[in-house]
Amino acid sequence: AGISWFIRYIAMDSLSQNGCKFWLARYNNKTDMPIGSLTYQQIAGIPYEFWQYSSKGKVDGYTGDLDMDFWYKDTAVETGGLTVKNTSCQSVSLSWDKAADDVSGYRIYRYDPDQDKYVYLKSTSRRSYTDTTVTGGKEYRYKVRCYWTIGGTNYYGKYSSAVSAVTPPEKVENISTDKVSSTYLTLSWEPSEGAGGYRIYMYDEDSESYKKVADIKGETSCKITGLSAAREYLFKVKPYIETDNETLWGTSSSAYAESTKPLKVADLKISTV
Repeated sequence: AGISWFIRYIAMDSLSQNGCKFWLARYNNKTDMPIGSLTYQQIAGIPYEFWQYSSKGKVDGYTGDLDMDFWYKDTAVETGGLTVKNTSCQSVSLSWDKAADDVSGYRIYRYDPDQDKYVYLKSTSRRSYTDTTVTGGKEYRYKVRCYWTIGGTNYYGKYSSAVSAVTPPEKVENISTDKVSSTYLTLSWEPSEGAGGYRIYMYDEDSESYKKVADIKGETSCKITGLSAAREYLFKVKPYIETDNETLWGTSSSAYAESTKPLKVADLKISTV
């Protein structure tokens, strides 16, 4: 409608509360110029989203007159509720709240310490995203913001608050035996990406479960003593990393089997000559 209709006949407050959008028609180079008995304050109070500023516009490809309009969009919309839903040594899953009903999508950013800034990762129309470009045992920080695509151009909302996630270390692989005797075994394994330490487990037949043998930091080998001779044992190695708030555990290795040597033969005697 025109200015007079908005002010004199339209219940703007009620319509605004019900989600209606206002389209103001005023053929001028300003919308807030006083007209008749209407003051600047009255005109400025119209919460219009569209302004039709001319009815005699010209556009390439069309010979007649056209209405010309501006569409104003409030982009001061912050995406809220950004949360880390799940982590693994290969992925970080995020989710967030809806920013507005009419957004075209969301853009995800991850902090790059080398550039000291948040770098664009991906766009999505959903309210969740899984980053599969991570590695184990590292901290990652993320932000999200919504955007609108209008006339082929993207317009962006405000960034969300940042969230951080620490990925657990990668699974231990390639366990081997360095030394073996009748009473001990020395095991070693390849370093796990991001691991701050390792916990070694040995299978207990009485409880039919794996029990802790030792915690190791700064090394990738462990000497396990107090074993019985000529016996097979099963072991697993589980990596972990300690953060300020908790200990994050990686996935245990596959079971590794090794046997101790038999005891030395004792009291060898000649029985017959």
